[in-house]
Amino acid sequence: MSGVSRNHLTRAGIWPCAREFGYRLGRGAIIGRADEFVEKCMHGERVVVYTTDYCGWCERAKSLLAARGVRYREVWLPRTPEGRERLAEAAPRARSFPQILIDGELVGGYAELVARDREGSLASLAACGEGA
Repeated sequence: MSGVSRNHLTRAGIWPCAREFGYRLGRGAIIGRADEFVEKCMHGERVVVYTTDYCGWCERAKSLLAARGVRYREVWLPRTPEGRERLAEAAPRARSFPQILIDGELVGGYAELVARDREGSLASLAACGEGA
């Protein structure tokens, strides 16, 4: 993934993470191995939660994950056409918040997360995170 710009990383929600890892931009591209960096940022947490402002279901989803001890990465998106576009990139069928991805697979919203919890899937995610 060469030639990745700051704009690309900002849109993906990982630019702040890039700075933390010490990546710098040079003439529109990242100096260093961008593909390795993106892999680390996007797969650092097995659970990604797309949220927005004033979203009770988003808060409930985050609370459930926290109560089960599951580490997650929150990606906040504005309630604008641009925010909806970014949500569509991550979860093409999604039309509402929150949207939850586990291991890169779209789970859905809060109701689907609760169903996974009842199956015991969240407990296994928490157990995997303890060794990390």
